[in-house]
Amino acid sequence: MQSMPTPVVALTAHAFDHVRQECFDAGMNEHLSKPFDVAQLNKLLQQFTSDHLPLRQGP
Repeated sequence: MQSMPTPVVALTAHAFDHVRQECFDAGMNEHLSKPFDVAQLNKLLQQFTSDHLPLRQGP
């Protein structure tokens, strides 16, 4: 059985395009800059899950 590669997501305080590109150049699969909301994180996590189960939206 072959395993799926583990996705790597950069979480930074920088939203500049060059920082985002540096993350991709370093091998990251995606970039999320702070501050972010639960909906953004949920969408990002669903990108990398095979079953796309709905994720908890918080309290």
